[in-house]
Amino acid sequence: MRWSGFGRTAIAVDLARALHVDVGDRVAVYAYGRRTPLVVDRILPRRGLAGFWLGPEPEAHNLLVSRPTFDRIRAAGSGGSPPTWRIAVSNLGGVESGEAQTDEVLPLLERAAANAGVETQIYAAKQTALDTAEAVGESFTSMFTATGSFGVLAGLLLLVNLFVMLAAERKTELGMARAVGMRRSEVVGAFATEGWLYALISSVLGVGVGIGLGVVLVEATSAVMVTEHNRFDLEFALVPSSLALAFSIGFAVALLTIVGTSLRVSRLNIIRAIRDVAEPPPRRPRAWRLVVAALAAAAGVTLTLSALEPRDGFGLLLGPTLVVVGVAPFAARLIGTDAAHTAAALLVVGWAAMLFALVPATTKGASIMLYVVQGIVLTAAAVTLVSFQQERLSRLLRWLTGRHSLSLRLGLAYPLARRSRTGLTIAMYALVVFILTFITSLAHMIDSEIDTATARVAGGYDISLVSSAANPVTLEQVARLDGVTHVAPLSRATAFFRVEGMDEATPWNLTAYDARFLAGSPPVLEDRGVYASDREAWSAVLHDPTLAIVDAAFLQASGGPAKFTAEPGASVTVSDPYTGRTRTLTVAALAPIDYFIENGLFYGVDGARTLFGYAPAFDRLYISLRPGVDADAFAENAQARYLRHGAEAVSIDAIMAEGFTMTRQIFQLFQGYLALGLLVGIAGTAVVMIRAVRERRRQIGTLRALGFGKRMVGRSFAIETATVAVEGSLIGSVLALVTLYDIVALSDSFGEMTF
Repeated sequence: MRWSGFGRTAIAVDLARALHVDVGDRVAVYAYGRRTPLVVDRILPRRGLAGFWLGPEPEAHNLLVSRPTFDRIRAAGSGGSPPTWRIAVSNLGGVESGEAQTDEVLPLLERAAANAGVETQIYAAKQTALDTAEAVGESFTSMFTATGSFGVLAGLLLLVNLFVMLAAERKTELGMARAVGMRRSEVVGAFATEGWLYALISSVLGVGVGIGLGVVLVEATSAVMVTEHNRFDLEFALVPSSLALAFSIGFAVALLTIVGTSLRVSRLNIIRAIRDVAEPPPRRPRAWRLVVAALAAAAGVTLTLSALEPRDGFGLLLGPTLVVVGVAPFAARLIGTDAAHTAAALLVVGWAAMLFALVPATTKGASIMLYVVQGIVLTAAAVTLVSFQQERLSRLLRWLTGRHSLSLRLGLAYPLARRSRTGLTIAMYALVVFILTFITSLAHMIDSEIDTATARVAGGYDISLVSSAANPVTLEQVARLDGVTHVAPLSRATAFFRVEGMDEATPWNLTAYDARFLAGSPPVLEDRGVYASDREAWSAVLHDPTLAIVDAAFLQASGGPAKFTAEPGASVTVSDPYTGRTRTLTVAALAPIDYFIENGLFYGVDGARTLFGYAPAFDRLYISLRPGVDADAFAENAQARYLRHGAEAVSIDAIMAEGFTMTRQIFQLFQGYLALGLLVGIAGTAVVMIRAVRERRRQIGTLRALGFGKRMVGRSFAIETATVAVEGSLIGSVLALVTLYDIVALSDSFGEMTF
């Protein structure tokens, strides 16, 4: 763009919208101790230089001036950081397709800089932005997939249950069909064809409903993620390949479930089916089942041994579980089926619930799918345990009601006679209640930490005041204000950080401090490492340019799997983003996560000066107020007073509450999403009970003929439904709370959070 308008400026559309200005209006630039008025010559769209922005915000508040105008702005040179210079390089190709040339262009730029004798740091801005966007998208996908998987499993259990009941309802007809010559394969084909129609229609409807749900989730997530200090734009997009994949997976899973169930129900005795006589329980497990059990046990041993050294959570969870499941059929031949399966279920529940406490290293860097698998294993084992204890539970219920309730006896008869079918229904409910209880309880625990977390982040300070690095508010200006007891200057800059295992350096904030920050009581450390006190740790970092303090969210920009596990003793390489000058730092201690304050890495001011090569401008002030002074009112007044310095003042209490509010709303979003799974459980229970009534028409008629009233029969069905729902809800909620206690109280996965 050729342009030499002296005293005139072109501004990006985002800045024009924020300032409410148009072409011909005047704006004032406050920098380097002087005020420079400019006339808006044009407003540019968010493209090219006007859209170039390396900050985390999606908007570009850029103001473009000619070189003579820029020289006049910086002529005063009083205070503030010196200007920084960048060369923006655009690859051949479109807005996104040009990124494919980055790997080819980077070596050419490095060679050109070396030949010119220029110290520089080359940053692939577009590549990093696209990678971050992809990682954020994958993290959202994994979270919704993980939480939604419980509802999917509940739907599959409902599908299995329905086809088992459908076969039981048609048992006599199937027996007659087999008696007149219908082969077993034809029975399977008939069921599979019927199920194929169900699967096809439901998959098509599911994709359509999923599109609508996606629109709602995108809108809800965007509303949650946009706050005063955070902007996160999401746009809804339909990808045909993704829709086809979703339809194919849903259809295939449903069809395989139906065919597998059809194979199971087609194995019936023709005479018993015609007479509607129940199949006798097998006396001994068949030989092929023992072979499968032995293979499962061997696979479990192998998986466990391979997971010991790397402390792999999936291997240590599933390996011992497979061993117990594989040994159970052999133990049943010695101590009986009920005793063997009860003992196996207890062992699996105990191991899955206590794994993270016994081996805390399994949770480091673990994906959310580990907790999904844990919930599934816990639920399956607990439902198995309850299924084999149904008779004892029914005796307990009859004893509690005085053994005189005939409706109770009728209501408990069917669950006792159909333990496997009852177990499927209980599991369907328990899975959904497990994840719903887990998310809800975790949200309440995080919400209850706001006061403690705020006190840790604030330390002895009340206000954070940020101003322009080119025209910062001075410590002396603020110290004279009424109500101020102490002011500590901080300098925040952007540096590039790299840790072991990272391919590319990541831009992150570096905050430099001096002794005045320590005088006002800095944030309370989460982990002070080898130091005896917080003050000793802060002082060590201040005086040693090889030490730094970070928080647990350090380098976690995408919300996906951790790039770096922050812990005392870890090494971090920091680079000047302009000269490329590097230094290796050691993490001395961990500070609390400060959300939108975004201090990043704390570093001594002398170390920052030698790293960047110039005295840093103190563009952030931490302010302590006298007791009784309203922090929010003070921040509002200070921001108005120092408007020409680009000041933004906020109470630490308010900005921490904003961060916790966004977290709370995200959990509420997940709760609403999980409520769909709960609807599946409720609808499933209703459908199962309708099928149960149809299946037992003969028994109901016999009871009515013997004199049982409609109310008593109806009450027995209500008791049956309530028993299943209560057992499923109790299993899901209790296991979720036990798991949370294990993770929160017995391991360090959630830091200092209180259960």
